[in-house]
Amino acid sequence: MRDRHYQNVNLEVRVSNVKAIALYQKFGFKNVAVRKRYYSNGEDAYLMIKELEG
Repeated sequence: MRDRHYQNVNLEVRVSNVKAIALYQKFGFKNVAVRKRYYSNGEDAYLMIKELEG
């Protein structure tokens, strides 16, 4: 990804998926927003971003 000059990686994860959230945080992702009713069942999602270094 760095070769293509990407500055960050984004993902969405269900707010109820505690294990996935913990894993993503372990790898440096931060919660930056909530996407209301993101999933078809009405569940919200966290937008998580990891900033890439130089």
